[in-house]
Amino acid sequence: MDGKRVALVTGGIGGLGTAICRALAQAGRRVVAADLGHRPERIAAFQAAVADLDGAVRFYPVDVADFADCRRLVDEVTAELGPIDILVNAAGITRDVTLRKMSPEQWSEVIRVNLEGVFNLTRHVVEGMCERGFGRIVNISSVNGQTGQFGQTNYAAAKAGMHGFTMALAREVARKGVTVNSVSPGYCRTQLGDVDPGGHTPADRGIDPGGTPRRTRGGGASGGLPHRRRRRLHHGRQPAGQRRVLHELLRQRSDPVALAIRLRHREPVSPPPERPRRGAGMRQLGLFLLNFLRHPLSVGTFAPSSPFLVRRLLAAVDPSRVRVAIEYGPGVGTITEALLGHLPPDARLLAIETNRDFCRYLARHLPDERLIVAHGSAESVLELMAEHGLPAADLILSGIPFTTLPPALRERILHRTVAALQPGGRFLVYQYTRAVEGPLRERFASVTRSVEWRNAWPMQLFVCERPLAS
Repeated sequence: MDGKRVALVTGGIGGLGTAICRALAQAGRRVVAADLGHRPERIAAFQAAVADLDGAVRFYPVDVADFADCRRLVDEVTAELGPIDILVNAAGITRDVTLRKMSPEQWSEVIRVNLEGVFNLTRHVVEGMCERGFGRIVNISSVNGQTGQFGQTNYAAAKAGMHGFTMALAREVARKGVTVNSVSPGYCRTQLGDVDPGGHTPADRGIDPGGTPRRTRGGGASGGLPHRRRRRLHHGRQPAGQRRVLHELLRQRSDPVALAIRLRHREPVSPPPERPRRGAGMRQLGLFLLNFLRHPLSVGTFAPSSPFLVRRLLAAVDPSRVRVAIEYGPGVGTITEALLGHLPPDARLLAIETNRDFCRYLARHLPDERLIVAHGSAESVLELMAEHGLPAADLILSGIPFTTLPPALRERILHRTVAALQPGGRFLVYQYTRAVEGPLRERFASVTRSVEWRNAWPMQLFVCERPLAS
């Protein structure tokens, strides 16, 4: 395993699915394109389309309408590539005909693929996402699920059901660090969008050859609504959303002229950073105090680190020399978040935490692709590094209370810490007492001690360099 998140895209060899697979692969994910396996010519065309991605996209056959086959796919992908952290439900079919002429088979076939297929895949991956404290589920719906379309009662019902499924599941798993969203595109220039299995072309469905919805009387893109109602429903929805995004970008960026130039030339613009939610600091403090009361020896302190302590620690870190960093006992991420802001974009940070509540909190509130949150003990640092494909660390930072640990466990952690550091690496330790100074000096050639008084309780800081031996 190389530490990259695994993304599964159903309907992956279709036009929209291929574009999604390419975008995910270019963003550094390991991508699985899942689709029916009995169309060799389409599979060959898809593999040719992603050949330039150096094997970042793999094809796996699946029938999304078959619950057992979806279970097989998830087990196979997990065994070969790792757990699935991202699921894009993009598989879909159409069987367009008016309801008066629609057969039960035409109705059930669309519902089974477009709606039950979403349940079948999501049901098999969502439990693992909740246990790991991270997951992203994106359901590709349609504007026709909101507005309806002539001759698509089956398709519109399935896509409307997907909206309800998305909103309900999002409420169930949000607190576990898993997000669930749906995207409702209009007609796209894909095989499904150009000619559907019922033989309809875009012009038949109120779409100009260039892909732009056009108004038709009765059953076009507006579902037969009166002209005035159509304009109010369809005009301004996307522009209004774009205006809100641009307003937020302009509000948070210091150079609106440069932003306007980038948008004019259609250059990609990163979304603005998420603003801290009101009350987040109190929730963080409350979670910390609650776990201190439950596990005082393992948490070790009744309050998170002060900003002065955080700045003191970061002053000892040269970001230009750090590509792999490890933190023991990140807690609620006070230092973790600051460290991520200090490290370069290509660095990786492995946060090892024994408390599951803290692990879930970190995964939910620090959605940084550089961060790997691992539930476990610092004693297992070498195994966790190997599991995530990390080389020797340039920096290890520890806030675990060594004085409350059994001496044998403390010795094992220090011994493995030395083995995890590369030559010239740095080990930063902050403690309430100097008890750990002796064991540190036995293992490191240079140990510098200082005190940060501006903390809930004065903190001893040890900067250890150049490990003598593993």
